Amino acid sequence: IKKLIAGVLAERVSQQKEKFDTGLLGAELLDIGSTGRDTNMPGDADFDFTLKLDKKDFAHAADIAREILSRMKFEENDSHSEAADYYQLRAKGVTSIGDITFEQPMDIDIGFAKKSDLGVFGSHDAISEKLDWIAKNQGENIKDEVIANIVLAKQILKEGHAYKRVEHGGFGGIGVENWILGHEGNAVSAFRSFYEHAHENGQRIPFEEFKKRYKILNAGMNVKHLF
Repeated sequence: IKKLIAGVLAERVSQQKEKFDTGLLGAELLDIGSTGRDTNMPGDADFDFTLKLDKKDFAHAADIAREILSRMKFEENDSHSEAADYYQLRAKGVTSIGDITFEQPMDIDIGFAKKSDLGVFGSHDAISEKLDWIAKNQGENIKDEVIANIVLAKQILKEGHAYKRVEHGGFGGIGVENWILGHEGNAVSAFRSFYEHAHENGQRIPFEEFKKRYKILNAGMNVKHLF
């Protein structure tokens, strides 16, 4: 997927940023989905990216998206403009890219955003750094246990029809990961805390009151909803 995007960008934009380039100019691709952090549920082949374009290149975002789509085979195209400075490519049921055919269909989301002069620390980077810190300081096995707890939480929420995107009223994959990491990587502790804050004297409290009491902190900015 990244090679496809890079190939189209090489034809369509004035400049691309390398991985460790700290300059302000150039298209920048961010892998913001859980698949890139290995925290996705088994069999969940969804890929989520944000593509930040220089202001002059963003005017061609829809054309770039169409060129990317033209090199895929998919079941449904739900791409659309969400705002004056944001375009969403959403290909559902992608079965192949170029000559490469996949064993199972996957969904690919690429959000095209107009770059500002302000750099931000993304939620996806914050979570990756936390997981890397755990591996370095507590061991790879502990990191694997934390990831297993994240995946378990996502599976439970999905089975309960509560695993939803932010725009659909949930807190999405990033939210679940922050939630579990905020409870030392323990899904049982997170669910217990959630339940205890949602009840008082054995009775469930109003949702608006619950929101005031219960916070899930994000160490970075969710770039998908920032630009």
